[in-house]
Amino acid sequence: MTETPAVPKIEFAPNDRPRFRDVPLDFPLLVDGETVDTVTVRRLTAAEVGEMQDAMGVDGFQFERLMAAFTDQPQEVLDALDQDDFAEVSETVLDFLPERMRAELIAAGEQMEAIMQAKIEAATKDANPVLSPPGDGSSPTSPTPSNGTETSS
Repeated sequence: MTETPAVPKIEFAPNDRPRFRDVPLDFPLLVDGETVDTVTVRRLTAAEVGEMQDAMGVDGFQFERLMAAFTDQPQEVLDALDQDDFAEVSETVLDFLPERMRAELIAAGEQMEAIMQAKIEAATKDANPVLSPPGDGSSPTSPTPSNGTETSS
C-alpha cells in the first residue's frame, strides 16, 4: 500500500516587497450595513494568474472584470465605487500585475490610443475638406455678399 505524500505547507518568505496594499476610499460604501472604507489589493499567485488568463480566453480581456481577483471585494462592490476610488484601485491593481502582463497591457493601450488618434484625424480631415486653395490675402473681397445684396462702405 502506497502512502499519499503530504501536501507541503507553502507561504511567502518575508522580504521588503509588499504583496498587499490597502487603498483607502475617499467615498466609503455601506455594504449590507457595514462600512467599506478600504479595498485591499494583493498580488496573485502563478495559479491565480493562470485562472485569470483562462477567463480572458473565454470572456476576452475586460480589465474591470478581472480586478476582483486582486481585491478583497466582490465585483458588485468594485462596480459601486466612486469613479475616483475605482481609478485608485485600478492603478494599484496595475502595479500588482505580473511584469509581462503589465507590459502587454501598456502596449495594447498604446496601440488602442494610436488607432483612436488615427480615427480622430481621419474624421477631422473628412469634416473639413479643402475645397479650394486659399486666395491671395492682398486681393479684395467681393463687395457682394453671398445673399446677393450690395454693401456700402
